[in-house]
Amino acid sequence: MGKTHIAWANEVWNPVVGCTRLSEGCDKCYAFALHDRRHVAWKRGRWPAAPEQYHLPFSHVTLHPERLDEPLHWRKPRRVFVNSVSDTFHDQVPDVFIDRIFATMARSPQHTYQLLSKRPERMLTYLSAPERMSAVLRAMDEPEDDANPEAWMPVADYEGFYEVSSFGRVRRSGGILRGRRNIEGLLVPRPTRGGYLAVCLSRDGVVHQVKVHRLVLKAFSGPPPDAASETRHRNGNRTDNRAINLLWGSKQENMADAARHGMAGVWAKSQVTRTPAEVGAIRAARAAGSKLADLATIYGSTKQQVSAICLGRIYKPAAIPWPLPNCWLGVSIENDLWVGRADILRQTPAAVRFISAEPLLGPLVHRCGNCADACVRDGQPCTCRVCHGTGWTGIDLTGIDWLIIGAESGPHARPMDPQWALDLIDRAHAAGVAVFVKQGSGPRPGMQGNLPDWAFALREYPRLLAYGGEV
Repeated sequence: MGKTHIAWANEVWNPVVGCTRLSEGCDKCYAFALHDRRHVAWKRGRWPAAPEQYHLPFSHVTLHPERLDEPLHWRKPRRVFVNSVSDTFHDQVPDVFIDRIFATMARSPQHTYQLLSKRPERMLTYLSAPERMSAVLRAMDEPEDDANPEAWMPVADYEGFYEVSSFGRVRRSGGILRGRRNIEGLLVPRPTRGGYLAVCLSRDGVVHQVKVHRLVLKAFSGPPPDAASETRHRNGNRTDNRAINLLWGSKQENMADAARHGMAGVWAKSQVTRTPAEVGAIRAARAAGSKLADLATIYGSTKQQVSAICLGRIYKPAAIPWPLPNCWLGVSIENDLWVGRADILRQTPAAVRFISAEPLLGPLVHRCGNCADACVRDGQPCTCRVCHGTGWTGIDLTGIDWLIIGAESGPHARPMDPQWALDLIDRAHAAGVAVFVKQGSGPRPGMQGNLPDWAFALREYPRLLAYGGEV
């Protein structure tokens, strides 16, 4: 996407644009103001050449699949802030699109990707799903979206009777399907036992069931190179019969694809094919104590197959490092109302976990006049009246690798008390957490907290600057 002035990254990548406000830290979001100002300018005709992303208000979350492969063209390793003007785990971003974002990160291990979210609940659910590795691997093999219009070719051996399209559709030549109100004459494919789609073709009174993917390949790629050639679905989706998703290959290549997509070791064609989601659900239910017979009944299978799935003899896990070693996951925490986000982050599979206390709008470590600095006296949590007897002493940084601290910027920015940052730095040192101070707000009249005067702030700001930030 382009260079950035964000101090802890040197590139931004925005396959998603748009967001909705969720908590106090969103109240003065720069992206809202910048985007909607440009949206109004475009809407009023003052900026007719505005990029498409500004044609909608910022509260409308927009996906940009054309940007998904941008990091693949960057040769020099970079620290990439993912979706700086959105939230990757917004509820309007579907899982399949997030899969493609993670697939790009997996395909470019030279870069370090930083994902920051205010929605850690969905982050945890997404990354903990048992089928996630297989889904990301299938997304890695996903062909680029076909920008060409749908093309039709005659079906081999049925010329003049049927046609097949580059999008995997089959129709009767001439358009009208006899006995049905279907102007285009489209045939309705039916799933086979193996999970493929097939249609019935009729000629000279003889009806044949033919798999759609073979019709598409023969029409757009020619006949198979040899009698042993099989059809390969690039993304592992047996119902995706687009011409760009299909190619001829050997049995060994098909087996390698299955291993990569987490579908290796499926035996006996008579057995029902399982999706990765079903495989994950079976294993989770078995781990929770469900009986093999009950699972076999629920999923229409046999106890032998259910046992083989649970033991990993079939549907072996996909071969991909998980969590991705080049993907850092973080959450925003602006005041003590949202420290629970750190607890959810700790449960989330991640190579590196970080917290962005920016904008820091309140103390995340309690202090009071009745106790010591960290609100702990004689090793016991504070129970004084100031702390309401809760015993809570501040944010827990256990399991966190990196802490970013920063004040709000821009017009009418809410001030940050330097003491809030200093307390966080002390807490981070005690927990062995690396600290980066992005920016301070400077001493201002009316700041609350233990600030006797401006001289205190001016004396302590050099200590903040020592952590790489700017005032």
